Amino acid sequence: MQSVIALTVAFLAAAVSATPYTATTTVQFTNDQSGRSANVPVALDGAKKSVATLLDNTPLDNNYSFLATSFFLQSNFQGVECDLYIDNYVVTITEQHTFAGFAPVSAPKDLVHAEIACFKY
Repeated sequence: MQSVIALTVAFLAAAVSATPYTATTTVQFTNDQSGRSANVPVALDGAKKSVATLLDNTPLDNNYSFLATSFFLQSNFQGVECDLYIDNYVVTITEQHTFAGFAPVSAPKDLVHAEIACFKY
């Protein structure tokens, strides 16, 4: 019985230590016209992710339309860069420049086809 318990504890310890950890940052997308916003975690792996997937079922989700006027780094952003790919443009935020609005000012952009990639530098 004791050997079964010891093996179980050893197995659980190995399983926990084998779980990969992916660092994340939190990005907030805001729509100044509606007053709605959503904080979403983004992995710091440099891979492009669908903004629509990240914003699905958040206050910015309006029948699979995701209107926003700006985005900014909300937490865990020391040494972080996030690039938002939208309408053939790249909008970048970093720990020194944590906020970016979309032009023209106050005109919400639909982020349904946008992608975001964040990484540590």
